[in-house]
Amino acid sequence: MALTTRENVRQHLAIGDTASTWDRAIDAVIPRIDAIIKQYCQQNLERKTYTEYHSGANQRHVVLRELPVVSITNLWEDSDGYFGKGTSPFASGDLLTHGTDYVLEFDDADQFGSAMSRSGRVVRIQDRGWPLGYGNIKVSYTAGWDVLPHDIVEAATLVASEIVDSVRQASVTGSGGSESKIVEERLGDYVVRYEGVKTGGATARVALKGLSEKAAGMLERYRAIRL
Repeated sequence: MALTTRENVRQHLAIGDTASTWDRAIDAVIPRIDAIIKQYCQQNLERKTYTEYHSGANQRHVVLRELPVVSITNLWEDSDGYFGKGTSPFASGDLLTHGTDYVLEFDDADQFGSAMSRSGRVVRIQDRGWPLGYGNIKVSYTAGWDVLPHDIVEAATLVASEIVDSVRQASVTGSGGSESKIVEERLGDYVVRYEGVKTGGATARVALKGLSEKAAGMLERYRAIRL
């Protein structure tokens, strides 16, 4: 599931349904925008199931990496687990029980009112906290958005539209004010080559450098702080 769609970008740029000339450019840009936004937020954002390992240090909670956390499927505690590399690690006898041994800190709700954890904190109910160990905690859980919030979609649409519009504007006029025609498109930094200019082919490069200030502001509440 992409963070935005071709139709969203078309609407933002007021490109008619029959103007398919730019569909290729839009389709090429969208995956790059997804990567930029996910890197900025340090989150995958889309709902998936994850398995990860943590080390106990007698702390009261561990923090899961992908947010928001919707549910924990299973959680194991094995002093000899060693990130799954120990002898018979994380067997059925090492399973802990949600609500008895640990609890996911539900601290928010999604746009439909379903409980979720933005903090991703899993609290050990026993006073001793998570026991000291190296890779001794294994968690299988579900995190991310089933339906993306509007501001994530809007930010992705905005950034994609900015890039496509830059290419559109560059394609209208070549050097010296002459009309030019796109004869090559390539995605690295997104390269467009034109014909019909004095040099026999000018190149305009529109670099995917990052997010605009407006888009970054929309995404700020979805960023994870990695220590």
